[in-house]
Amino acid sequence: MADVIDVLQRLPNFSESREAVVRLAPLKLPSGQGTTLIQIVCEAQGFAVSLPSAGYFWGVRNPVLGLERFEILRLDGAKLDMAGNVALQRATIIHSVQVVPTFVPLKLTQTEERIIAWVIHRFHPRKRCFRYFPNPEIPHPLRRRAKLGGLDYGTLRSLELPSLKEIEYALKEMDGFGDCSRQTIASALAKSGMRPRRIRRSRKRI
Repeated sequence: MADVIDVLQRLPNFSESREAVVRLAPLKLPSGQGTTLIQIVCEAQGFAVSLPSAGYFWGVRNPVLGLERFEILRLDGAKLDMAGNVALQRATIIHSVQVVPTFVPLKLTQTEERIIAWVIHRFHPRKRCFRYFPNPEIPHPLRRRAKLGGLDYGTLRSLELPSLKEIEYALKEMDGFGDCSRQTIASALAKSGMRPRRIRRSRKRI
């Protein structure tokens, strides 16, 4: 929070007595991972500072215990004073708050792109899973000629898929796919927002 206070101190009409409020907004990433958007709002000065999206933060509640981990939702509605103290709900005061940014992969690896392309080709050949751009530097993964495009992650998330086990077997039966572990396939699907159907295991009766 020290960076936020530094920004607020540079504003016109700054006062040490001013307080800011933490506002949160949940956000779901294409991979299905959840994170939270964070803003520190100083209504008196009509100004807001955005922090990196995060799922948790570190802070000191008791100097004896040192840094503790807290879920990010604990910050919603919290008040920040200009000394860096954060007052959570139920009168809990936290010092030295450090928000931990959510890691967001910037792009798929070549192996992951190949897996996604093969899954689409095998299970949804007629779906419009790509957006096309007049850019020759973006090749279409499923075509050698003509059309060029990039993955449409909004569509990928809505595709219906069989179980991960079925996907693995189907891909390995296709000529030219090669060899990838089930974990590699699962990671590529999760990263792109594609969700295999989960198999419910029946409980054994005693």
